Amino acid sequence: MSGKRNTRDVTARSGSEERLRASAFRALIENVSDIVVVLAADGEILYQSPSAERLNGYEPGEVVGRNAFEYIHPDDLPKAARAFSEILQTPGAMGREEARFQRKDGTWRTLEWVMTNLREQPQVRGIVINARDVTERKEAEGKLQKNEASFRALIENVSDIISVVAADGSIVYESPSIERFFGFKPEELVGRKGFEYVHPEDLPGMLEKFAEVLRTPGASGRTEGRFRDKEGSWRILEGVYRNLVDHPDVRGVVINARDITERRTAEDTLRESEERFRALFEGSLDAIFLADPESGTILDANPAAEDLLRIPLEELQGRPVWRLHPTSMEGLAREMFARFLEDREDGEMHPFEAVDLRCDGAEVPVEVLAHVIQIDGVPVYYMMHRDITDRKRMEQELLRTQKLESLGTLAGGLAHDFNNILTAILANLSLLRLCGGLEGEPLDILADSEKATLRAKGLTQQLLTFAKGGAPIKKTVALQQLIVDAAEFALSGSSVRCEYRIPEPLWPVEADEGQIGQLIHNLTLNADQAMPEGGVITIRAENVAVAESDRLPLAAGRFVRISVIDSGVGIPEIHLQKIFDPFFTTKQKGSGLGLSTSFNIVKNHGGCIRVESAVGRGTTFSVHLPASDRPSPPAETGRTAALRGKGRILVVDDEPLIRRSAGGALRRLGYEVAAAEDGRRAIELYEQALKLNCPFDAVLMDLTIPGGLGGREATRELLRIDPAAKVIASSGYSNDPVMAEFGKHGFKAVIEKPYGLRDLASTLQRVIKM
Repeated sequence: MSGKRNTRDVTARSGSEERLRASAFRALIENVSDIVVVLAADGEILYQSPSAERLNGYEPGEVVGRNAFEYIHPDDLPKAARAFSEILQTPGAMGREEARFQRKDGTWRTLEWVMTNLREQPQVRGIVINARDVTERKEAEGKLQKNEASFRALIENVSDIISVVAADGSIVYESPSIERFFGFKPEELVGRKGFEYVHPEDLPGMLEKFAEVLRTPGASGRTEGRFRDKEGSWRILEGVYRNLVDHPDVRGVVINARDITERRTAEDTLRESEERFRALFEGSLDAIFLADPESGTILDANPAAEDLLRIPLEELQGRPVWRLHPTSMEGLAREMFARFLEDREDGEMHPFEAVDLRCDGAEVPVEVLAHVIQIDGVPVYYMMHRDITDRKRMEQELLRTQKLESLGTLAGGLAHDFNNILTAILANLSLLRLCGGLEGEPLDILADSEKATLRAKGLTQQLLTFAKGGAPIKKTVALQQLIVDAAEFALSGSSVRCEYRIPEPLWPVEADEGQIGQLIHNLTLNADQAMPEGGVITIRAENVAVAESDRLPLAAGRFVRISVIDSGVGIPEIHLQKIFDPFFTTKQKGSGLGLSTSFNIVKNHGGCIRVESAVGRGTTFSVHLPASDRPSPPAETGRTAALRGKGRILVVDDEPLIRRSAGGALRRLGYEVAAAEDGRRAIELYEQALKLNCPFDAVLMDLTIPGGLGGREATRELLRIDPAAKVIASSGYSNDPVMAEFGKHGFKAVIEKPYGLRDLASTLQRVIKM
């Protein structure tokens, strides 16, 4: 009896335990968040957990008994059915799948599910499905995949170089852009040490920056260096290092680099260009101003600009460019400034002449070149002012020379005719004196007439200095006594006296003694007229060495400088530029030829003349004459040689008056004289004399014979006939180069018209003795 009770107790307990387990299992199934569904072998839904209702919106009664595959998305149905069939064929098999299911409201949810074969259950043969809603996860993964694809496309196509470098320096990843700049394909570099391509001079700094970024999570740093490309050339990269914080695959640094070789080259070129510009700007001898193109205010100026205007830079900055000029020019300067801004695109430099105003009020003539340039990408108004004071002076001297040359053509012709007349007059006066028998008042009248003729000679001498091509008849001259004699003669009867400061010895010069005497006479007379109340004229002569830096229109060398200084009324500045012009004078009794004559005399002697003057403070004329390398001529001693002589003289001149007067005077002195009106007749007479064995001892040959054979051609023929012929050139027109270089043309001497009997006689005596 007791055995039966135990059996019942065990059976009751076992059933109770089964019910308990089933109750616990059901509670578990119905409360999990995952979906539990039991399907029959044909796909019929046998059971759905409450969580399924929360997901798909269907109550159990609405889905139990229906086929589960009608809720699967058509695109996912084939793979879901295939997986279901494979699991169903193998008892105890399990499989994972993913598909989209339609909810009651028509929307789709993505489920990830695990299928388990329900072996041979007594109640059902089918599959239990444990599913989880992964819709949000799949959407996130899709977005992530899309982002990763976009990111990769971005990395693969950016122009910058993207590199990933491991902690040991090996390259883990290289973007395709590396090939465009360095010629390497990415796969050629991956696995290699990136730093082996770094320039040795840049390597230490780059390694230090790499290590610094690597040891600090999240750190970044910027660096720059040279890298070798596949061809062996060096490219400059600018890169940013960033630490790869907690990367699952690699511990290292990502480098975003950019090739800046061209930029650095351009920057270096720009820097060198700016350095060259600054060097040219600072070192230019011309004044340079940089101004704002909108307002015209000066931004900068070079040292030459400060020197030109005598104004420091800080005072120039901020000043409008038109205030560099006198008030009278501001309007023009504003107009030119506006015009340059309008034409800034034409790329041309626009020169114009202007006047700059120095701080002391002095006006400086300048040539201005203006242009708009770019400095650091900013437009700047550029002006270069060149001091053209010397050029203006040279232009004025050239203009003055041109005026003198024009006047010289007229003056030379007048002087020639006038000198012929004076020659006849002076010869006749000399002949009259030789005739004797004159005493008292008649003799005084004769002497006055000779003096008047000599003064007229001085006037023609002034005219001759204007003659084009008129060269001085030079010889070595000692200036000391010549200066004193000429100055004293100019001051005869004046209340002004001279003080001389002439050192010994003074270098000699190669000069026309008469012209230099005329020069000193003119300058002294000018100084005398500047002091109507009397005073002292200082005449200084000194030896000087002229250098190129002296800014004189002369070649470097030795010169004698003669200065004539007065303390008179001075010359107004407005007249200073005109005082050497022919016929310009401010004196009522002046001819306007004195200073013009002086200017031309100095020019013809290869020198220069300058003037400095201020109203009320006097005037200084400075003359530079080239010094001679020859020794000074010895001083004349003893009395003048006798005028009388012997010999046969042929006088050749187209003026009958000169032939008669000169011939008569020479006969009185003891010479035999024959006369010819032109060169052809002279040749005939000379040949006849040779045939008769009574040759002429000298020929006095006029160079200019209108309408006949001239003196130079006739002399050439005479020398062909008789190489020993002694011909003296005579002319009243100094434009013939024979007068200055007579020896080159076969002449033994020259004598200028008008000549006195003493000059003629001494010349003949000297030539006949040759």
